[in-house]
Amino acid sequence: MKMTDAIRGYMVAKTADGYAGSTMQVYNSRLKMLAGWLDNPDVEKIVTQDLR
Repeated sequence: MKMTDAIRGYMVAKTADGYAGSTMQVYNSRLKMLAGWLDNPDVEKIVTQDLR
């Protein structure tokens, strides 16, 4: 799945859950920033940490 598909699915789910359109624009802009950061070739690896 592409990151844009994930963003689109997230927006649809949150909109259906009752969030306002302006809130979704904020989520969309932040997720696009995240997608741009993840696609950055200078990032060697992404470290995940389980906080459970």
